[in-house]
Amino acid sequence: MVQAYLDDSYSFFDSTKSWTAIKNGCFLGALVLSYFFIISGFISRLKEEIWQTKGLLNLIPTRFILSSPELKFKFLSHQGL
Repeated sequence: MVQAYLDDSYSFFDSTKSWTAIKNGCFLGALVLSYFFIISGFISRLKEEIWQTKGLLNLIPTRFILSSPELKFKFLSHQGL
């Protein structure tokens, strides 16, 4: 009787372990998918803002950039402002 109880309890713990592993795997999979979904939206907005900033930098007159040595150096070295 005790052996049957021990066998059943081991079987229960094994099935519980496998269900826990399945639930954790599904949770982690959903977490990764939601992370990539959120990050992809953030990156697309960031790209749009970068293009807007580049467009605003094109509005600065070239003669103004060339007249300032510091701005000229920053634009030519691609360090940005």
